[in-house]
Amino acid sequence: MIYLFVTGKSSAYLDDIFTTLHLPCGMRHCYIYPRKDDSPTVAPDADEKACHEGDTVLISYFDKTAVSDERLYIPLRYGKLNSCELSEGQFYYDVTLQEYCCAEDEAAYSKHILGISKGTTRRQDENGYQNGYLVIRLEGAWTEDEFVQKDPAQGWSRTVRLLADRALFQEVYPVFTKLELSRCPSSGDTSKKGKRLRAVCGSKLELSRCPSSGDTSKKAKRLRATRAGKSEHTNQKGKALTPVEDKEYGYDFIIGKEYTVHLTYIIPLFNADTMSSIPVSLRDSRDVCGVLQKEYFMGSRQGKVEFRLWPVRKTDVLLTSLAISISENQINNKSIRYSKKAIDVRVRNRLGKGWKYALQVLCVTGVCVSSFLTALPYKDIIDKTTALIAANTSLTGLQRITYEISCLLERHSDVYGLLCGIIMSISTFLLVKFTGKAKL
Repeated sequence: MIYLFVTGKSSAYLDDIFTTLHLPCGMRHCYIYPRKDDSPTVAPDADEKACHEGDTVLISYFDKTAVSDERLYIPLRYGKLNSCELSEGQFYYDVTLQEYCCAEDEAAYSKHILGISKGTTRRQDENGYQNGYLVIRLEGAWTEDEFVQKDPAQGWSRTVRLLADRALFQEVYPVFTKLELSRCPSSGDTSKKGKRLRAVCGSKLELSRCPSSGDTSKKAKRLRATRAGKSEHTNQKGKALTPVEDKEYGYDFIIGKEYTVHLTYIIPLFNADTMSSIPVSLRDSRDVCGVLQKEYFMGSRQGKVEFRLWPVRKTDVLLTSLAISISENQINNKSIRYSKKAIDVRVRNRLGKGWKYALQVLCVTGVCVSSFLTALPYKDIIDKTTALIAANTSLTGLQRITYEISCLLERHSDVYGLLCGIIMSISTFLLVKFTGKAKL
């Protein structure tokens, strides 16, 4: 078990906290710690040589204002280590984020951390200097289940409320978010659940893909590519998208399918008495996801907004990114802080290039075969070949094949013309669909 502690003492480290709570399960984030010889932040048994791919990671917030052994830790979520590298005097921990978690008693969890670390974690001395480790590693069995609960449903909101009470988040105007992407049923489907897509400023963002409007009986098919949310315009639950594994991009969107982005947020300092609202928008870096309404308003302390998407641009493969944006910079003379981390998306056609070319070749073959069979003078071929056989003339291989085909066509002369017409029509229709639109 690797323990990563984030302090928020600088702008970058504060972004780490918001991003950890913001990204969907399955997305990756890199945590950076400086290498210092005089005041090391990484324990010797947690460096790039000791860590291994697949190690379990627990990410926690460390309250840097706590003095001496009155240290406070709040667990944020679990993760899986992808890699640990030392480069240019910095440790880079690349982590795939997993379940949200929460502590029933943060004081008991803090004592647990102090116990297993033997007091070597980061602390502030009487002179105000920070010393100790921000990354530790524990070999063998671990007992976090006694202090930390994996709670995908309530873990995020409970953790956010604990963070909101800390002094660090009173100095800024925090907007906590949680991002999820899912595919939900279409508006006409009132009985089936959609399936989750596998893949945020104090808010929760969900993205769903809906089946076509004519699909009234089937469940939406699973996409490769974050977690289920309830779609307000369909009143149905959607199951989250999962990021495509081992790819540079995060999600697959199919052109012509409808998606919904659900953004759930918590704004601890929101003042409802002023009847104010905060504009939030969804930015598409290359404008290919077809965001139908790009801006909504957050008008409460906690709530949800939804962005509907309909990718329509004709392209084989196109990468883009989605991120939420708040246009205002300050409220009540406090800087607005939220996660600006973007989600990478690959927009593509339903069929890949390989399948598309294979079907085109198949259609061309169907057109050629049906044209050949329609134009084949099988009666003349049968008469000429019969005469050659009667004259005891040996037939070539091509003549034998042509004769057999002609005899077969004569035996089924009542249906073969219709069959050739059907093949020709289907092949032509598919060719037009794959290569372009018919000019009628």
